[in-house]
Amino acid sequence: MTSSSKDYFVVRQAKEKRKKKLLAIISVVSFGGSMLFGAVVTIRQAMRTPQAQPETISVEDSLQQQPEGYELVLQREPENRMA
Repeated sequence: MTSSSKDYFVVRQAKEKRKKKLLAIISVVSFGGSMLFGAVVTIRQAMRTPQAQPETISVEDSLQQQPEGYELVLQREPENRMA
């Protein structure tokens, strides 16, 4: 091998190394950007949506609703032995 062919390979390896480094940087920036975008959208949506508070149902209301539920089931399915 002559010195010019060695120089060619050294220059070629340097170019490939730069391309790989550039590709890695672009990939990391793209991934980070998409993660940041997703996080911002999620946080904005969470801030806009009011937090729903669970309804508290008293025991009396629950007991009053049970017979009504059984009556509705029996109206729809009069032969239902489980109800």
